[in-house]
Amino acid sequence: MTAKSIWIGVESLPIELMDLALSHPSPIFCGCLSGCREHLEVAETVLERAGGDLREPEWHEMAIGTTAGQGYLADLLRQCGPLEQIVWVWPEKTGALAEASATIPLDEALMRARTVIEGVLVIASGAAAALAADRGITVTLLLPDSMPVNSPHEQGLWAFVERFAAIAKASSTPKGVSFRLLTQSEWRHAATP
Repeated sequence: MTAKSIWIGVESLPIELMDLALSHPSPIFCGCLSGCREHLEVAETVLERAGGDLREPEWHEMAIGTTAGQGYLADLLRQCGPLEQIVWVWPEKTGALAEASATIPLDEALMRARTVIEGVLVIASGAAAALAADRGITVTLLLPDSMPVNSPHEQGLWAFVERFAAIAKASSTPKGVSFRLLTQSEWRHAATP
């Protein structure tokens, strides 16, 4: 059985990186599928060009910032094994959060914080639960190439993800879960021979 690769937040994955995500033998994409129209089109094009050398990815509607989405992801991680890697994509900003304003409405700031913080925590615990006895799992936290806008909210969330990855990397490797923090450029460079 081929190990799978799960992508969380695929709607935030830059289109130009979609071909690399599809190069895994058994990719699973999770996220807000209404925001993935371009991703679906690129996937179809890449699969047609590959002429049967690539496997059709699975697509799952899931919002990681919701309780239902977190439960769905936990079930998916438990049922789809064996897993090789889990990739969490830094979510794009929406609404007022896309602006460099320090006056972001509280409800938007809290929703954004929940999406980032709970997403990282759920993925980390899900990776540990889905770990097969004979295989390790790599968890990649995939960040944009530069820090988001200069709002304290975004910088705080960015710092949380960086710090979490550093601590998780140091403590989880003996348990079979390997954490890494990569920018999109670093990921492209690492994935390209």
